[in-house]
Amino acid sequence: MTEWKERLWDIVLVATAGNTLGALVTYLVGLLIPNKVEQKKIELFKKWGPVCLLFTWVPIIGDAFPLAAGWLRVNWILTAVLILIGKFARYAALAYGTSFFL
Repeated sequence: MTEWKERLWDIVLVATAGNTLGALVTYLVGLLIPNKVEQKKIELFKKWGPVCLLFTWVPIIGDAFPLAAGWLRVNWILTAVLILIGKFARYAALAYGTSFFL
């Protein structure tokens, strides 16, 4: 049991990296979709919408956020950082909670 607990943060980092890369692939798919939205709406999303990327970990609806970010051409570095933060927070919380039971 203690060996598993020692490796807990390794597991969190690997899960975060894999899940973040998956979300970035979804972002790239969004880039392939032709963008025919008014520039004003795009700028509004770029200003306030990227915060949604912190919630890409939410089941079902979370996959739509990086897709929308790609479609609306949100800066990929901002996208990657926000997705990474959200995914890491999720796995860190799960690991922390799990450590109490094992």
